[in-house]
Amino acid sequence: MLFRQPVLWYGVLVSIVASGFFVFNISGASNPALIGDMIVVIFTMMAAVSTGQFAGLAISLDGEGLWLMKAAPIPPSTYYSAKLAFATAPGAVVLVLLFTGLSFVTSVPQHPLYVSIPVGLAVLSVICALSVMSDAIKPNFSVRLSATGNQKQRDPGKALLVTFGSQIGSVALGAVFAFPTYYSRIRWFSGWTDETARAVSLGLLAVLVVVAHVVAARVSIRRIRLLFSGGLD
Repeated sequence: MLFRQPVLWYGVLVSIVASGFFVFNISGASNPALIGDMIVVIFTMMAAVSTGQFAGLAISLDGEGLWLMKAAPIPPSTYYSAKLAFATAPGAVVLVLLFTGLSFVTSVPQHPLYVSIPVGLAVLSVICALSVMSDAIKPNFSVRLSATGNQKQRDPGKALLVTFGSQIGSVALGAVFAFPTYYSRIRWFSGWTDETARAVSLGLLAVLVVVAHVVAARVSIRRIRLLFSGGLD
């Protein structure tokens, strides 16, 4: 399905080009720590947007083939994991390519790859999990991304929800990751050290990622089980 969707690869290309322009525009900035955090946030946002509409339609895209899913002996948890992988894979490829390519540009301040890639993938996976959950809650099996003419149907409301949701999620979790950049300006944390602030930000980010995945998985699997039993027909 991934390779048969030209819209997806168009979005991937646009995200890579837009990220390149962003890096070019900030290359002369004077705050290295802030730039490094912004790169993580923007790259993650671009990766999420590039695959957003597919993450938000991961279940709906089964459409006419849903009867096969119902007839096959597939556990709802396996189905959810497959849909999450389908939603996350394109964005993950974009994210790794962006961070790896930027590592060769030594003039731009950036976090080490062993920090930026895991953080970016964690945030991206949460955004995709929540997008899959939204589709599981209210699927739209009339959507046909690959159809043409009068058969072509879209769901603009869901597309906007997923797009803006991915942007808001990237910024919110990015703000948690960037806490060491601005913690000293907050009166309650002004006495902390940079190491303490970084440890707190990464710890809180990890907790948020785990909690979001647990919630998304439980809600999605419950709805998928109901869907397989015919309760959502």
